[in-house]
Amino acid sequence: DDSKKFETTSGGAEVTGNFGVNSGSIFVNTDNQKIFVGASQDLEIYHDGSNSYVAETGTGNLILSGSAGSYIIIMF
Repeated sequence: DDSKKFETTSGGAEVTGNFGVNSGSIFVNTDNQKIFVGASQDLEIYHDGSNSYVAETGTGNLILSGSAGSYIIIMF
């Protein structure tokens, strides 16, 4: 449709739309680098070299869901 979907920038690359990996893995090869999700980037996934984190930094709860049930972690 002649619209830009992938662009390289001075800081890396930007993808507009969906990004899929059909085989292989996605690597973040440096400690303390975060993967941000959400319009306000309020879900963070990262590793600090010793510990791994999944962090909800916004106003909502962190809900972990699996086939055996869901767990809600309420932040006070």
